[in-house]
Amino acid sequence: MRPSAVILSVIAILQMNTPQLGAGSLEKAYFAATPPGAWAKYESSWEMAGGIAGANAYTYIRASDSDGRVQVETTTHVLAGPGEGVTTRQLFIMEPDFDLARDFMNRMSYLEASAAQSGEGPASLMQANVIEIMRASVGDLTNSVTFKGSKTIDGHECDHYVYSYSTGGSSVTHQEGEICLDEAVPFGVVFQKGRSTDQDGALISSYEQKLVESGAGSPAFSAGQPGDRGAVGGSFQLSVYEGSAVYQGSVDVGPLE
Repeated sequence: MRPSAVILSVIAILQMNTPQLGAGSLEKAYFAATPPGAWAKYESSWEMAGGIAGANAYTYIRASDSDGRVQVETTTHVLAGPGEGVTTRQLFIMEPDFDLARDFMNRMSYLEASAAQSGEGPASLMQANVIEIMRASVGDLTNSVTFKGSKTIDGHECDHYVYSYSTGGSSVTHQEGEICLDEAVPFGVVFQKGRSTDQDGALISSYEQKLVESGAGSPAFSAGQPGDRGAVGGSFQLSVYEGSAVYQGSVDVGPLE
């Protein structure tokens, strides 16, 4: 691998298209309690076809806005599975018209640029064609949900939603899952799980994530945990959860100018 290149091994949960008829929209601005400096820590587990499985601990941090653009940093520590022990960071830079309070669930549709960093090495900018692939792969999850009622999770009084829909094209994929939201929590999400199957009902991927801790200001991290940037390993791997279907790939990108 060239010294100026970073190989991104991405396990991402990306929202898909074509919501099922009858779906509604989120009833509140669940993500408004997320000013610059707000953060939320999660733990998650995932499984893919072929028996590949893993677990991550990760943190969303809303960084300071830049030139009117919202910036969100994701820091991930791989607890088990491929890349175990690796910690990475990625910065997502949104378009100027992105409204986090309203559009957070659909944030990949507003992605303008993304940079990644391993340890103290130079940051690397994700190539424009990869950004376009990510933007084109997402759907309108905000308006593809069905409200199911209230649910208490670890003391959080949440609104419980489910979703179920299929993608078209030559290979039909079915997505289903649930999400529990608390408007008082930074980034809003308290619990989420999803499952993706092919047209024959065979598993493509599944995942489950749960809020561990949240707050404002700089989150405290112990060695080897998300946010401990000195703990990042030499080989760069990235795991980011964004929706309901696993996206995998490797991208060779140059250094951020």
